[in-house]
Amino acid sequence: MNAPERALSNEPRVNLAAFLLADKPAERTAFVTPERSLAYGALATCVRAAASGLAARGIDERTRVLLMLEDDLELVVLFLASLAVGAVPAILSSRLDAKSLQAIVERAEPSVVFVADGNDEPVRAATRGGGVRPEIVRVSRFVSGNGPSGVRATGFPGPDADPAWDGFVPKDWEALSFLQFTSGSSGEPKGVMHANRSAIAGCRMVARDLLAIRPDDIVYATSKTFFGFGQGASILFPLFAGATAVLDPRWSRPDVAAENIARFRPTMVFAVPSLYRRLLAFDGDLFRTARVAFASGAGLPHNLSIAFEQHFGLKLHEGYGSTELFHLAAAGYPDAPPAGSLGRMLPDVAYEIRTAAGEPAGVERVGELHVNSPARAIGYLGRDDLTAERFDRGWFATGDLFSVDAEGFLAFKGRADDRFKVYGRWVSPFEIESLVKEACPDIADAIVVPASAADGETRPVLFIVDGEEESDACENVGDVLADRLESYKCPVLYLPIADLPTTTNGKLCRRTLTVIADEALASAAGAPAALQGGSA
Repeated sequence: MNAPERALSNEPRVNLAAFLLADKPAERTAFVTPERSLAYGALATCVRAAASGLAARGIDERTRVLLMLEDDLELVVLFLASLAVGAVPAILSSRLDAKSLQAIVERAEPSVVFVADGNDEPVRAATRGGGVRPEIVRVSRFVSGNGPSGVRATGFPGPDADPAWDGFVPKDWEALSFLQFTSGSSGEPKGVMHANRSAIAGCRMVARDLLAIRPDDIVYATSKTFFGFGQGASILFPLFAGATAVLDPRWSRPDVAAENIARFRPTMVFAVPSLYRRLLAFDGDLFRTARVAFASGAGLPHNLSIAFEQHFGLKLHEGYGSTELFHLAAAGYPDAPPAGSLGRMLPDVAYEIRTAAGEPAGVERVGELHVNSPARAIGYLGRDDLTAERFDRGWFATGDLFSVDAEGFLAFKGRADDRFKVYGRWVSPFEIESLVKEACPDIADAIVVPASAADGETRPVLFIVDGEEESDACENVGDVLADRLESYKCPVLYLPIADLPTTTNGKLCRRTLTVIADEALASAAGAPAALQGGSA
């Protein structure tokens, strides 16, 4: 147990909602949306009233609650109210497909699912005939600044809601507090279990010690709150710091993000790199009020970092983390790391880069990153096998490949499970993708996947996303890779694609690209001109 964990273990039992709401000025704005705002005092009142409504339904510490609502005031209130009564909430995408939702319901065994008014039929269809039949509650807008309760009397939480409710249920530091569902690139939902320890330690390490979020900050995260990145930046970190957070029920398109940045003038912005790239099309003073712009969720290309700073006059910082580590574990903030590095591990986080044999990889050698963080999760819900495989005596095996230099700067080298063999030799998609992005900055993204050739061998296929004058870009890429890669690593086919397929959690789905690549390579088998390289 490291020092931060020892400190946490000595603290008393706590209710996470009460902890986050405590000692906040009642008049300060907690959340703002395109249509409404909610001050901290009204937020606390709404949470108490909603918690009384949950308690009246029998929702307590034995209960799991699924929240399939858009990013709006009702979602935040219900999330905190669920924590208040001791229940275990999980925020899900309102766009989940029936198969994924059914898998989550069967795994989480919730007592209740809250859905937006008029959006209950997909949930009923997903749970119909299954072994778990939760109550489905349709939620209309109930948060209101009118009346002493802060909520409307009709609908949930009902006319008997008590704004003076004070039954906050404390939990041990290691007890299950809330769930976050992640699918990675496999599409299989996994319920990541977080304790009070991981949430509060993560808030302290990131919101307080790293970013120094202040009460006068306005925080805007474009990632939805069903992502760990969005949930931390949009809900937990601003609440912890007593700051103001911007929420928007709409999906995070570039025009929506630009509209919110221009209107609400955030001082801190969190987004994925692909959205920052698309924001380059907007006016250069868009980020004039921001003191921090942070990118995570995917690798930040060096050319994008340079272009962003040149266009907006603001440094774009990169962070690394995962749902299992609550949020960020490493960051290139506040100092700019050298090119090719995303930064250093946070001070309270221990790490090791290990070879396939489990030995320390050493300086500048690539291996799998293992992390011991006070913010790490407990494990995976109902997956003792996977928990035992990935969580070991405080260490979490990330599955990500890294190297580290003598100064402690980390360089991401791709996912271990993305690698594949060509003629018996390992190929790392990340190596090829990085070369493409470096040589062709006009290409928005580049993804390499394995495909089955006619001879039964696996070969690399490169997808080029949103390239300018795509055919010329493909030719330039082929020339660059032929000069800088061994021939077996060179893609045998270059495929322009408008949009990348994603999982239900919005992450890149390489499996879908592999299917497309297999079909394209089979079609191109009789057309040698389509093949760009890739000899043994």
